[in-house]
Amino acid sequence: MSISSTLSYLGSAIALALAAAGGACDGSSPSAAPPDETGGQPASHAPAAPTQLAATGSLHHIALRWAASTGATGYHVYRSAGAGAAPIRLTGAPTAATSYDDPIASPAGDGVLYTYEVTAVGDGESPPSNAARTMHGTRLEATYLRGHTRPELSPYVAEHARTVMVATFSVDPGTALYVLDGAVIDFESSQYPESGYAPPLLDVQGLIRATPSSAAPATFTAHRHDGGALHDGEGFKLVFRGVPYNPADGSGSLLEHVQIDHLDAGISNIRRGGLTIAGGGLRIHDAKLTGATRDGLSWLSVQLGTWVILDDSYLDRIGLSISTDVSTTPFSVTRNVFRHAASVHLDPAGTVVVAPGQIAGNDLDGVAPPSSGIPLGNNYWAGAPGSPPLPSLLSDPSGLYIPGPPLASPPPAGPDW
Repeated sequence: MSISSTLSYLGSAIALALAAAGGACDGSSPSAAPPDETGGQPASHAPAAPTQLAATGSLHHIALRWAASTGATGYHVYRSAGAGAAPIRLTGAPTAATSYDDPIASPAGDGVLYTYEVTAVGDGESPPSNAARTMHGTRLEATYLRGHTRPELSPYVAEHARTVMVATFSVDPGTALYVLDGAVIDFESSQYPESGYAPPLLDVQGLIRATPSSAAPATFTAHRHDGGALHDGEGFKLVFRGVPYNPADGSGSLLEHVQIDHLDAGISNIRRGGLTIAGGGLRIHDAKLTGATRDGLSWLSVQLGTWVILDDSYLDRIGLSISTDVSTTPFSVTRNVFRHAASVHLDPAGTVVVAPGQIAGNDLDGVAPPSSGIPLGNNYWAGAPGSPPLPSLLSDPSGLYIPGPPLASPPPAGPDW
């Protein structure tokens, strides 16, 4: 080969080498697939997301089950604790099973609503499955005959099921009952409400937290054992003397997004029915409460040394009775609707102190005399049969205190569901 031929050959070889080198400078390779039409990376071959994820809680455990994904070689399980928390992966290596048991420590995990998602792993990781939410705890039976809770089985959880309570059910000291989406706690009444009649009782001496979503509220109700209709005034009674609500951090006892039906109306003035705060303090938020009809009224009673935070709720045939000085407590009654009730009553009159603004922004039917010293400005007065409207109360001899004008139109009050 001549020198010129040799140089020509070497030049061609160098040119080919440079071209090959230039093609590799952008990070691709000769065997790489072309980008997709959107200019992004090649489409993933990851399996489809798992489906039908379900979570079932029991004491100290939450069991997960899901449907298999075609092409998956394993699955990752993710869990988040509480609203807004970032999910963490529980599986170090992918699990080949379509089930997973998550042990929950107590008391750290008590009352924590855990949210789970699962991904499928194959040639990549799939999007997450549907979310499943629950908490650990002992589930109530369909018919709960024991009548009380036990510390060694606490916390208790009611969700997505109906539990029939025969007579009294006590949430005992040192125990907790959590009520979640769709739960129904149904008290069985077996006697006609004549003198001496004792209604079924929910007696809360520990912690109760009912926090279902507004899309799937929980229900507390009553029925007759013989299947007939409840008699006039017949229902169940709720007495709270348990772990108080803490306004600072939202912990403690709370009834939220609940329907409470057939609150016992009591026997005239001998025994009051309804919902009684007998110890500590309870918050009732975004709830619907209905009283039984004896004398047209049940009561939400705030007794000596106690308080209630009642807001954004609807009360039908339930009046508010206050028997203590609540002016320096967290007591607050705001943005509620009272119907078919003499809305506010002091018992006994003259010994109760309510600070201005603690009862405000409500839509009230009327006031049951005798009443005195109640600062009731900044409420709307709808009036009701048997209860005088506001103008006649301005000079009422009972001494009702109105520290400002009433609201001229109904406020935005009551539940949002």
